[in-house]
Amino acid sequence: MLKIFEAMAVLLTCLATIIGALWFMEQRHAKVEQLEAAHEARVKSELRFSAELVDRDVRKDAEARVYYKNIERGRVLEPAEQIRLEYLERQMERKYKEQDMIQARIIEVESE
Repeated sequence: MLKIFEAMAVLLTCLATIIGALWFMEQRHAKVEQLEAAHEARVKSELRFSAELVDRDVRKDAEARVYYKNIERGRVLEPAEQIRLEYLERQMERKYKEQDMIQARIIEVESE
């Protein structure tokens, strides 16, 4: 009879230890919702940072474009200047498209 009580005590102690360990691990682990929120915040932050970088590039290119347009008003651009102006305009067009894609992605992430 004593052996049965000892066996039951050992079994109950093992079960209590296992349940306690599982409960402890559940409390220590991040919840799926918390992980998703952290991931979403990181994605939004990266997208906003990318948008800011592209915006700065566009402004820099726009200033250079204005410089060449001002020169063009006063005289005919030299071939190198004309090539640079055309390159700036192509780059600005590409960056505008990139800005649109980033903004669309930001809206998509915020609506989720």
